[in-house]
Amino acid sequence: MASEPVNKKYIMRKYNVLSKVYNDLYSEEQLRKYKYALAHLDKSDVESRVILDAGCGTALLLEFLSETFKPSYFIGIDLSIEMLKVAKKVSVRTLYDFILGDIDYVPLRDKSVETAFCFTVFHDLMGIERTIKELHRVTCRKVILSILKHSKITCVRSFLTIIETPEEVKDYILIFDPQLHQSSSTTFKY
Repeated sequence: MASEPVNKKYIMRKYNVLSKVYNDLYSEEQLRKYKYALAHLDKSDVESRVILDAGCGTALLLEFLSETFKPSYFIGIDLSIEMLKVAKKVSVRTLYDFILGDIDYVPLRDKSVETAFCFTVFHDLMGIERTIKELHRVTCRKVILSILKHSKITCVRSFLTIIETPEEVKDYILIFDPQLHQSSSTTFKY
């Protein structure tokens, strides 16, 4: 447990440094993930809903959703102040707020968001159980997760073994409904 704060400080520093070039390096890859994941959701899960982006980075998801699904309110949370500074520069019509914080301790009330997204975050965490519990706690409709297949985290590997996917898939995308307390997972290749 003592190594967790060190890990989070490292993550914070890493993304503070990456913030100025993050969109140039990763926006195309992230947008592909969003498109594939959202193609498997009902529009009603996002449109006119309160959305949480756990690990929102530079707000690429906010920009994407604002153009296509029009959520009523968007909340982004991230450890990196520099990523959030970039995020605050987005120009969208959706109401939004950003929170500097830890997604293992989401500062929101139980069931206060309708749909939560967490894309390409778990490879940076030492464990995913706490994060998943938090997303489940604050979400009343759907939680959408993206986990890099090559992640070196043992608990992620064991979590992913239950999902049958071809070897060449880069990320696993899981969609589960907190109301059902079951995970219905779907894998998309991109």
